Amino acid sequence: MKIDTFFNLIDNIRHPFAVLITSLSISVNAYAQTNPTPQTPPFSQNFGTTTFTSSPTGFACWTINSSPAGSQATAESSTTNGNASITAASTSQTTGGCYGYATSSNGRFYIQTSSNATNGTNQLAAAIDATGLGNIVVAYDVEMISANPRTIGVVLQYRLGTSGSWTTVSGSVYAHNSSDRSNGNIDSYNLTLPA
Repeated sequence: MKIDTFFNLIDNIRHPFAVLITSLSISVNAYAQTNPTPQTPPFSQNFGTTTFTSSPTGFACWTINSSPAGSQATAESSTTNGNASITAASTSQTTGGCYGYATSSNGRFYIQTSSNATNGTNQLAAAIDATGLGNIVVAYDVEMISANPRTIGVVLQYRLGTSGSWTTVSGSVYAHNSSDRSNGNIDSYNLTLPA
């Protein structure tokens, strides 16, 4: 049995705002575009020390229909419409999209939201092969890159296989803005997928 999970970025007010996933441990996959090659747990991803322009093995980046998503519910029920490109970056961006971001020799995956109809809301996905496994833990960090008054969010979802409906993991919703997060603030998650 393969378990797929994905992060869905939510731009609640449809304006630029940035978050950064700095590290991932164990798993994630995505909707229905190019499905990543499943990795076998235990699985941890280090994004390196420099900028990058392609997804590491086991990961994919996607655009969604009806971008930008204007609410958590819209983002959670969205469907993908293509693979998103990854652009190298060493500074915060204002154009929506997926970035292979690096500063101070620390590479991270960075999603910049915007009002752009193509890249205003993107998804990071990864896949694990959970055949015969249980108590799968997904650990990841979300870093605020460019604090803004507009609320931004990330949600972790999973599914079994490469098609079908998604389930939101309890406790995975990240929804913050400059009133409660500053540039560089990191929120860490350590969540167990249901049986």
